[in-house]
Amino acid sequence: MAKNNTLRTFFFSASLFLFTASSHAAFVLNSTRYVFDEKRENISVQVDNQSAQEYGGQIWIENQDQNDKNVYFVPSPTFFKVADQHKQILRILKINNALPKDKESLFWINIQEIPKAPKEGMNALSIALHTQVKMFYRPDALKAKRENAEQQIKMISSEGNTVLWNDTPYYFAIISVKQNGTPVKVSDDIKEKLAVFAPGEKVSLGKSITSSNLSIVAFDDYGVNKEYKLNKS
Repeated sequence: MAKNNTLRTFFFSASLFLFTASSHAAFVLNSTRYVFDEKRENISVQVDNQSAQEYGGQIWIENQDQNDKNVYFVPSPTFFKVADQHKQILRILKINNALPKDKESLFWINIQEIPKAPKEGMNALSIALHTQVKMFYRPDALKAKRENAEQQIKMISSEGNTVLWNDTPYYFAIISVKQNGTPVKVSDDIKEKLAVFAPGEKVSLGKSITSSNLSIVAFDDYGVNKEYKLNKS
């Protein structure tokens, strides 16, 4: 399943009885990304129900590496309900320490809304939205140097192509590449790779880059976008 760096909300299931309804999310999280430091045993996720009715919910964790079937974190509770205009605190517990200590690991927190079933004989459109956000597991040895680590991304040339090389132990969420201050048009495939720019990964921008004056715009740990000038290696 393709993963995005930004908060992703999309239709997961719908029971259609009428052709009109609001598709606004009932649940709003207290962050668009979470960092789980190595020394922590758990972190909290706050779910606010901003709708005018009670909603049920489900939370689960996915590994970024789909081939890794190990379980490292479990949420509690997995099923919950939140009254209208109220909030619910969920916990994510670490149960497995067998994660790399020399680089970050990425997981996905999934929150599924579960609306009440319409009353018998009542026409309604019931839409359940699914929200997915990133959770970075950060080893203690990497905490001190994370701030502005995006500046360490290398710009290299390969067979006439400009390549961005994440020669760091961190995941980055790049939302834009600029040449001489102007955004560079890239394919959706490249956008997806840069949105989840993994440690050690290389992404080719093709032959569209003609200047060494290159910068990137990326989200930091707090969801704030910052611009960083890159140096050619």
